[in-house]
Amino acid sequence: PAHAADAQAAQAAPEEIVVTGSRIVRDGYEAPTPVTVVGIEQLQESAKPNIADTLNQMPIFQGSNTPASTGIGNGGTSGGNNLNLRNLGANRTLVLFDGRRLPSSSADVVVDINLIPDTLISRVDVVTGGASAVYGSDALAGVVNFVLDTEFQGVKGSVMGGVTERGDGKQYKINLAAGTAFAGGRGHFVIEGLHDRQDGVDGDQREWNMQGWYYIQNPNRTATNGQPQLILSDRVGLSQAYPGGIIVSGPLKGTAFGPNGQPFNYNYGDFASGIYNVGGDWAQSSEMGGQSIMIESNGTKVFSKLSYDVTDDIHVFAQFNTGEVHTDARCCYVYHHGNLTVRTDNAFIPEPVRAQLVAAGVTSFAFGKQIRDNPDGFGMTNERLAFIYTAGADGKFDAAETTWTWNFFGQRGITKQSFWVPYQSNTARFNAAIDAVRTPTGSIGCRVNNDADATNDVPGCVPYNLFGTNVLSQEAFDWTQDGPRLSQTVGQNVFGASITGEPFQIFPAGPVSVALSAEFRKDTIRGFNDAVSATFGWFSTQMTGFNASQNVKEGAIEVLVPVLADVEWARSLDVNAAVRATDYSVAGFETTWKVGATYQMTDELRFRLTQSRDIRAPNLQDLFSPPIGNNNPTPDPFRGNVSSQYRQITRGNTSLTSERANTSGIGVVYQPAWLDGLSMSADYYRIKNN
Repeated sequence: PAHAADAQAAQAAPEEIVVTGSRIVRDGYEAPTPVTVVGIEQLQESAKPNIADTLNQMPIFQGSNTPASTGIGNGGTSGGNNLNLRNLGANRTLVLFDGRRLPSSSADVVVDINLIPDTLISRVDVVTGGASAVYGSDALAGVVNFVLDTEFQGVKGSVMGGVTERGDGKQYKINLAAGTAFAGGRGHFVIEGLHDRQDGVDGDQREWNMQGWYYIQNPNRTATNGQPQLILSDRVGLSQAYPGGIIVSGPLKGTAFGPNGQPFNYNYGDFASGIYNVGGDWAQSSEMGGQSIMIESNGTKVFSKLSYDVTDDIHVFAQFNTGEVHTDARCCYVYHHGNLTVRTDNAFIPEPVRAQLVAAGVTSFAFGKQIRDNPDGFGMTNERLAFIYTAGADGKFDAAETTWTWNFFGQRGITKQSFWVPYQSNTARFNAAIDAVRTPTGSIGCRVNNDADATNDVPGCVPYNLFGTNVLSQEAFDWTQDGPRLSQTVGQNVFGASITGEPFQIFPAGPVSVALSAEFRKDTIRGFNDAVSATFGWFSTQMTGFNASQNVKEGAIEVLVPVLADVEWARSLDVNAAVRATDYSVAGFETTWKVGATYQMTDELRFRLTQSRDIRAPNLQDLFSPPIGNNNPTPDPFRGNVSSQYRQITRGNTSLTSERANTSGIGVVYQPAWLDGLSMSADYYRIKNN
């Protein structure tokens, strides 16, 4: 009976766990910062294709990027899963893997959690706020820590697939994991492989997306009649960018061109406002349907970890992650909202229309067109290949009448990316090609190559027929349409160490726990863009590559002080505090801190309170990105709302300093004895930039 009692007591004894809200290990310690734990049972029951889909169902995640939502961009997030806590931005959410910072997978320092081996995850801890002093920069919104099942033995896997009720959007995922012990249980090895695919769904495959809903300027509004400036309407088309082209100025305004250049009068419908019209021929000129509702993606990931107990007190490990993702997304069509100038002697103008122009004394006119010669419009093709190498050791030793636990690790992350935005217009070539004239031999050529000024010749120019659909030659399309390209490599080296113990006691409630940690990181980026992007020469997206690096040195201390235990008016009262000093090679020196308390009033009721200073340091893109320019259309009210192009340029700034936020939190936890297993909590937070 005595041995049985000892066995039962041993089984009932709580295990030491690492609470992600703190680096301090303590039996039963409840962190003052709210920590949500998603266990393996919940992950399995959700039956989602990946962990991100499960986590994004939680209210604390808002605005996360998913493969369905990411599309065109210069940051490399296409096809990724980037978690976003409290909708403050994925770059303000720190992602950890077994308590270690994961390398970023793009220039804007967001982590693609597709690289995480979801079959081997035992739980996910989510900490909201107050974590910068414990874990460093980018934890302004909080921390998501994926905890690995390091002791898994056996084989497990899954096959998952699905399709929409429309028979499209097919997806599947196949993964397999295995683990085994060796060397009498001192060693352990786990490995996982995964392959998944998601077919794309385009906007024109859904009727609800093709109804032409859009906000447009209210043409009946005046400064005194109280009508709204914008109205939401369906059946909205582009009045100045018909696919076959449309004349938008002069006596032939509204003359559009259909198949094979056949002219007709465009029906503006109920009314026209700016670059839009409602009703009439809106369906033929609508820009709806050109974008992806869900992008096409496929990827393969592999994870492996080898660990070994050198002694009873020293444990070493090495692990390797790799993943490859390929995505294709549609964005839209190249469109010119009435901002092309065409001369009346253009060789491709149908003769009946030219005769009318000449009779009216018109020498040039404003013209608009959507470039739909490629039916898919332009989009982005993105390939991303990542490697993460990690090695480290941990253990414990006795000193100063306490047991100290320690760990250190080194990590190298490399992500290679390539981007291509196909089927965009090369602006210089397009402008030269659309100005087509008859040559002395009667053929059609580019004006720049057939005038008296040889200095403006454009070698290889192929004349481009603007007038009608199904009229453009393949040679003209190929010469004017290509797209920006970018190749870049994002790297991060990290070395970190920590030590924890209970070296002394202040109050009778228990010893003071202390955690010391230090970390060094170096982030690098190296990118190369195409020559046309360097001159802002594409219709819209311009790719920009750059070379830069930054290093970070950090040191932190955290303490947990038990103040009261088992007194008349408190089961326990603990105070937790942390401070971190951080030196950025570019952004300068920063100090973050946290103070919190937990008050266990009764066995059922607990209160928690925190106040912290959190930061997000500027990343390499914030600091060093060279000018990135995009050409965007806007209606010009001084020219009758004719569309004009303006160039939006953004660039990095090495004078940037860290974002700073004061975070306050107060909460209550209720675990009633009258209903076993029920836990309820309510928390209030305020994040105020400083």
